[in-house]
Amino acid sequence: DKIRDFLTSFDFNRLFFFVEKNSIGYKVILDILPTLSRVTFWCFSQKTNFSHLENLILISIGLQNKTIKEVTKELSVKNFMIILILKNFLKKLIKNFSI
Repeated sequence: DKIRDFLTSFDFNRLFFFVEKNSIGYKVILDILPTLSRVTFWCFSQKTNFSHLENLILISIGLQNKTIKEVTKELSVKNFMIILILKNFLKKLIKNFSI
């Protein structure tokens, strides 16, 4: 399976510009996170090597529909740290599962 099978080309471009180019903000990709969360845990769960924190953030935002603000409050970390961890997770996802 490839992650590209679950995303439109527009979705993939937004993801790419968020992760690789740093040219768009995280709010532009929030609607993709539920799909990426489901795909990650249902299709690739045995193949992943993501940290517990990365999984926690993905579950919180992608599956529980929590906002970045809610997650930062729950974890007692700064907003930019959640976004950085999310970006690192997405980089690993792109690298590990041939998009």
